[in-house]
Amino acid sequence: MDIGGGPQVRQSLQMPSSQQQQQGSAFFTAAECEQFSSVIPGRLYLVCCSADVSAKLAARKDVHSFNIDKEFVYENFYNDFGPLNLSMLYRYCIKLQRKLASAKKLHKKIVHVCGTDERYSSYSGQPMRP
Repeated sequence: MDIGGGPQVRQSLQMPSSQQQQQGSAFFTAAECEQFSSVIPGRLYLVCCSADVSAKLAARKDVHSFNIDKEFVYENFYNDFGPLNLSMLYRYCIKLQRKLASAKKLHKKIVHVCGTDERYSSYSGQPMRP
């Protein structure tokens, strides 16, 4: 799955230095995630990764991660494949706005995590796409 941005997305991948790996302060290695995008550098990230990497992110004290894979799901009409509707997109924006406001007070980074299941990942990352 390509989140968009092509080479820019790959350039924004934060590879941990050896010092960060020892301290455990890097988000993850390139092998652990399928796609990574810095939406607002230093504040908001979009990551497509497995459940175990998602659990590692959730355990970090400097990160607030969330997943909408099963919260906002496209309900198809006759097996079509379409985007989330505007009411879901609006609810996502309100949710993200609240998370960004609270994370700023707590000095945390927000990581929107998309699972690797194709049924959800195409919709889960959609609100962050340009």
